[in-house]
Amino acid sequence: MLGLLDIDKENLLSFFRDYPIWGDLESFTDHAWLVGNDSRELAQAQESYRQYAQLGRELSTSFTKVFIALVSARDGHDFISQAYSAGVKIFIVHRSYMQKAPLWNDVLWIAVEDGMEFLGRWANFLRSLIWARVVGVTGTNGKTSFKEILSGLLGNSVFHSKKNFNNEIGLPFTLLDFPYRSQPQYLVLEMGMNHSGEISRLSMQARPDVAVITSVGPGHLEFLETVENVARVKAEIIHGMAQGSMLFLPEDALYKNLIEKLCANRGISVFSYAPVEAQINLNGSMFTWRGKNFFLPLLGRHQVQNGCGALAVASYLGQNDLDQLALRMAKLALPGGRLHLVERDGVTWFLDMYNANPASMRAGISAVQEIRAAMAAKRRVLWILGEMKELGQSAAAMHYDVTQFLASVAAENDLVFLYGQRNDDYQKGWVDVKGTQENVYMYEPNDKPKIKKDLDKCIDTGDIVFIKGSRSNRLEEIME
Repeated sequence: MLGLLDIDKENLLSFFRDYPIWGDLESFTDHAWLVGNDSRELAQAQESYRQYAQLGRELSTSFTKVFIALVSARDGHDFISQAYSAGVKIFIVHRSYMQKAPLWNDVLWIAVEDGMEFLGRWANFLRSLIWARVVGVTGTNGKTSFKEILSGLLGNSVFHSKKNFNNEIGLPFTLLDFPYRSQPQYLVLEMGMNHSGEISRLSMQARPDVAVITSVGPGHLEFLETVENVARVKAEIIHGMAQGSMLFLPEDALYKNLIEKLCANRGISVFSYAPVEAQINLNGSMFTWRGKNFFLPLLGRHQVQNGCGALAVASYLGQNDLDQLALRMAKLALPGGRLHLVERDGVTWFLDMYNANPASMRAGISAVQEIRAAMAAKRRVLWILGEMKELGQSAAAMHYDVTQFLASVAAENDLVFLYGQRNDDYQKGWVDVKGTQENVYMYEPNDKPKIKKDLDKCIDTGDIVFIKGSRSNRLEEIME
């Protein structure tokens, strides 16, 4: 993975004083090669040090671009020349790479045994330099939206995860990118996972003062098998928290009692926030919180719940000026991919292609239904549903359930386009409610050009189009 990070040189030096190294650490301001201490490779290390160390060339600035060569789907070592051309002067690489490292005379090589383990340790160290109040956010659905809403409510003195930097690479990169010299009041970190133990490790790195579980639902069941296991894994966010810290979660969260018990065992307090009544339209939602009217420019009742939760957290963190909070909320916007609206040639498109599971599918369908109901003229909806991934043995039943729900709320003239390997399961759910396959179109993987062609034939001015599916479906190609 290619990573260019602006790191304070003094922080690097402080960290490496406690890290097993070979080389002259005190000449860190000069170019030298530091290698993990392993007596079996001592001779090789000494020879490599003589070959690669280039002393007497001071770094030009107190901030240094650093390249961390991680090995996952791609091998970061393959991008070292590209990084060097971009101005990188410090490279963190696997020790075996040093046998073929370029003979550049103006760089510092840091050789480690495992890039991921090193990245985690480094991020853990940097967390100790942060005095800002840290909020950790996780959940089956809504964690990125919640993070963005809360960060907006906290004003100018906040730093937060960019995009969906929420895994064992993304969270350390956020900590590495934190402005240590001009620290904000708050740091908001998103935490995602695929397997048990991942959120625990992220929490131990982030050490949140406050945590949020936005939702618990059927996500990643391919690996976790049951929703109860999902709840337990989401609750791992408390593993890095001190006694007396606070966890926020919705009043209606699945397995709420289990999460509360896990928190009590660790001395973590729990605050539950409840949804409020809201008026929904094409522009967003209006609702009242603590006697103050708020406008949330995001689509869907599920976002109202995120908004109420974010207001509760912001208030807990000391942001209690309701007028200021209302102004900040009205200016919010989400990163691309989440449910948003596009008007094109008289057609209203609702696009929600970041990811999908049964709960987020229902939320998206409900949001469009509420917005349609608020329109003066009742409009036809063309529902385009892509396959939901990572549902394991529950996949067939959960695709079936989604279209059963859709069929129970859809209008008689609505059209349904089903895409992916699970379109048969989708179709069964629809037919068992409607009693007919009429108005249902089915497409195999890689059939997106045919969807686009069929849409062009049947779409009319005034129609609404809803597109949602797991990110790997790449359903945005339908609009290209």
